[in-house]
Amino acid sequence: GIWQLHRLEAFAAITAEVERQAWLYLEELGFRAGSVALHVQRAWPVVSEAGQVVGRHHHPNAHLSAVLYLNGDGSGRSGCLRLFPPQTSNELVPGLAVGHGGPIDQHSSGGQRWNAPWVDVAPQAGLLVLFPARTDHAVTTNNDCDDLRLSLAFDLALTAPLASADDPAPPEYLA
Repeated sequence: GIWQLHRLEAFAAITAEVERQAWLYLEELGFRAGSVALHVQRAWPVVSEAGQVVGRHHHPNAHLSAVLYLNGDGSGRSGCLRLFPPQTSNELVPGLAVGHGGPIDQHSSGGQRWNAPWVDVAPQAGLLVLFPARTDHAVTTNNDCDDLRLSLAFDLALTAPLASADDPAPPEYLA
């Protein structure tokens, strides 16, 4: 079906590259090679016309999500991937930066860059974005009346690697 593009021969090379990049991402996070198994659970196309948005959501069925943009010029005109961190990373006192004349100027470059409640990623052809699947995310309005926004989305899961029959201590560390 449409949610299983990764199983189609026509998408084999793209899926293999997403998996390769996912392994590099995991290594950058400190995962030891061979300590986990990585599985593409599902992959699907996203076609967005002018005026379309994708509401805030997350993917509880996966550990890692990926978006591969097939078009876009980096301007954000066709809508941005908006990532909502679970907490504002530089919020020294919870709620201090929100309303009531607080000390953070949300319109300053520092307020926008270091204290924003979200991070926007503008689509650019060939850009692959990997992020934890539990991260709330959305897609802002496609304001490009002349073009569709085209991307492929992937959900990946991590498991313990398969143990051999004679393994005295098979891995048990993933839920």
